Amino acid sequence: MDIYHIGEALFQRQLAAKQQAIKGAWMTLAPSQSTLTPVVTAFFENEDSGVHRHCNARPTLLYAFAGTVLVDINGQHLTLTSGNLVFIAAQQAYRVLPLKPGDILTTLLLPVAHDLLTLLPATDNAQLKLQLSAIQQDYRRWHYAQFNNDKIEDPAYITERILCEVLCPAEFAATRVTHFFELLAIELLRLDNYLSPQLQRGKRQVTTADLLQYIDQDYDVCTLKAMAQAFHYNPNYLSNRLKSATGQSFIQLVDSRRMAAAMTLLANPHISIDEIVMYIGYSSKSFFYKKFKEWYGESPAQRRQAVLAK
Repeated sequence: MDIYHIGEALFQRQLAAKQQAIKGAWMTLAPSQSTLTPVVTAFFENEDSGVHRHCNARPTLLYAFAGTVLVDINGQHLTLTSGNLVFIAAQQAYRVLPLKPGDILTTLLLPVAHDLLTLLPATDNAQLKLQLSAIQQDYRRWHYAQFNNDKIEDPAYITERILCEVLCPAEFAATRVTHFFELLAIELLRLDNYLSPQLQRGKRQVTTADLLQYIDQDYDVCTLKAMAQAFHYNPNYLSNRLKSATGQSFIQLVDSRRMAAAMTLLANPHISIDEIVMYIGYSSKSFFYKKFKEWYGESPAQRRQAVLAK
């Protein structure tokens, strides 16, 4: 399985579980008797309208593949959008609030030796040292670490490569996954998308920057209703607030983010336009073409040809 089809596989499994009315917090991702079990055990959260309580004996990595997921941990309320990751220490209890249609949360149980504190690399860079120290101190105090990465950044890509290995193990899968975890920790440190629990705990008022960051991270599945629920606002109030603050409607802001992502992806000749349409959240290729031409005055194919010709 390649990374561009993992979303389809996850959605199909979640849909099948819902159609069969399967109960329980987790659904397994790995084939039975997987050779990867000692290295990683993977699940996805069941969309069964229930609050799921977990306390795992192994270090845990939560990855929000799609949608918006609400998690309570150690007195903190976390909002995870598409691409976000959370490392949780072994034996730390947490709750996952009921998922909505389109929300996909995957859970990776790591070996005890792969706790975040052991995965984070040493560095001689002064700025990175400060960041590393802050993460380590917070993790020892709060027993979790949240990284608000974008869906198209390397940590999300690496995590989805791990999921590919889990779904369809190939030769050297265990070795690859082990090194993927090491690389993931490096990229998380380099990107500096760490969200300190202390800063989050002190946040009292939602700013326009918070709202725009939500759209920036969740543009592929973002809806006004879901965003309003995430920030505990009325949808009409939220829509008017965004319009007043930015001069653009909610739909215009989402389309702007999707078009920016499309431009980035068009520069990669290995990603088909059909895959781009699905990746950025449009359900129709023709609608994507129409929107793209409105924004840039040319078709996606024409823009790709021009970019690749440089």
